[in-house]
Amino acid sequence: MAQTSRASKNQIYKAKGKYPSMTKGATQTDEMEHGSKGKKMKKIEKVMHEFKEGTLKSSSGKKVKSRKQGIAIAMSEAGMSKKKK
Repeated sequence: MAQTSRASKNQIYKAKGKYPSMTKGATQTDEMEHGSKGKKMKKIEKVMHEFKEGTLKSSSGKKVKSRKQGIAIAMSEAGMSKKKK
């Protein structure tokens, strides 16, 4: 059978956008962020450890006493968004 008139599967998938790199909104930065999740989690662990020891300070220089404020600082430093209610 001659396949000159038929499109190959790869051409069809590319045209329909079924490959991950071809999907809308997918960029290299999205793919790189998946690998940095461990780094973000380690940063959160480090900041929360400071909070538990009592050495975590806010931008004004005062010690952080609220657990919620400690979590907010940790998420901010790690570059992650805070969970919504």
